[in-house]
Amino acid sequence: RYFEAGITPQDALLEIISNLGQQGLIFGITAWVLMLTIGLTSLFRNKLPITYRTWRSIHGYLAIAFISIASFHVITVGRHIDKPMTWLIFILTFSGIVMLLKIYFLKPAPKKRISL
Repeated sequence: RYFEAGITPQDALLEIISNLGQQGLIFGITAWVLMLTIGLTSLFRNKLPITYRTWRSIHGYLAIAFISIASFHVITVGRHIDKPMTWLIFILTFSGIVMLLKIYFLKPAPKKRISL
């Protein structure tokens, strides 16, 4: 069951459109948008009119939102999920968030390097 082929992209699009009211699908789409936002803000970080520290904070908060919403999507859609897998996803998500917050609050952002 864990190694089966997924559905085709066309069938996936039809599934999303026909079940747009389902909570799990909305969270999945939101997770994709957050992941795209994280990637684009990382790619264009130097062109954004914000400081590195501000970008780092925004990046961290977007990452927390992404991993939380993506985990909720996986658990609620539940195509291949059972109780132990739900707990594993919850523990890994919680651990990742705790580590990120620990880094952000206990280790300040590095100052901008001065190149000679």
